[in-house]
Amino acid sequence: MRVAAIQMDLAWEDPAANTERAAARLAEAAAAGAELAVLPEMFATGFSMRAAEHAEPPGGPIQAFLGERAAAHGMAVLTTVAIADGGRRYNTAVVFGSDGVLRARNPKLHPFRYAREHEHFAPGDAPATGPLGDHVLGTAVCYDLRFPE
Repeated sequence: MRVAAIQMDLAWEDPAANTERAAARLAEAAAAGAELAVLPEMFATGFSMRAAEHAEPPGGPIQAFLGERAAAHGMAVLTTVAIADGGRRYNTAVVFGSDGVLRARNPKLHPFRYAREHEHFAPGDAPATGPLGDHVLGTAVCYDLRFPE
């Protein structure tokens, strides 16, 4: 599988500017033959702790953008989005298949305490996997890598 690890300058807490920038980078990745593009963690806002202002419901506009771009380019997309669900906010990994359908959603299991992320985002309760073509993709968000168990 050809994977594009996308780096981009983020406009702090500016989802409109960041989705515009991401759209351009995703188009470049698709043109280069990527089958999966990985955007930075919380690409739409930067690593903002203003969860109350930026968290969207499941299926919200940032997630809709990601699904639309994935389908338009025939390429899977992985990133994290601030999601509000059940009265709590999560820094959530989302994986959209090349058809634009959500394949996996996984709240970060270990919020980064040194940045006080745990004061703004709740932890997830279990890792998630999802089908991606002939593969099964598992997600881990940033600090989760420190806890392989």
